[in-house]
Amino acid sequence: AATDPESFITILSGLDPDPHWSVRAALAAVLGAMTSDVALPRLEAMLADSDQRVIPAVLESLVKLKSPKAAAILLERLKADDPVVRAAAATGLGTLKPSGGAAALAEAYTFGQRDPSYNARAAALGALASYGLASAAPVLKTAFADKDWALRVRAARLMAQLDPGAA
Repeated sequence: AATDPESFITILSGLDPDPHWSVRAALAAVLGAMTSDVALPRLEAMLADSDQRVIPAVLESLVKLKSPKAAAILLERLKADDPVVRAAAATGLGTLKPSGGAAALAEAYTFGQRDPSYNARAAALGALASYGLASAAPVLKTAFADKDWALRVRAARLMAQLDPGAA
């Protein structure tokens, strides 16, 4: 992949997808280190992988390559059933900061209340903080009452970073 990217992609096109999800996830990470024109078509096809464990690596690579479709894909994946996929989408939105992303992240935090784990909510809060105090403060204040203590602590730390006077 590093020495001859175009041949690497050509070889991949002739192979069936690996049966193990971790190999497909690793492939997505490798593609994220290649040039956009070579890697994006393959990464976009990998979004349809049946194993949701592959999708976070695909999303991360799309963000890394600054895909023109990345923001729309991330906004769509914020609504996925899988909390790890939603966490990866939130993290990507925090990096790209597209318009409308702050509102979608606030909704993702609320949507994540149904999850047994707080990871997707924590990612949404972290990404929302990257939009600044005005966008993040209402959701951070709501998170002070989150059911998980770790998320309450995270919200307090993020608020202290954004508004040191409020700490």
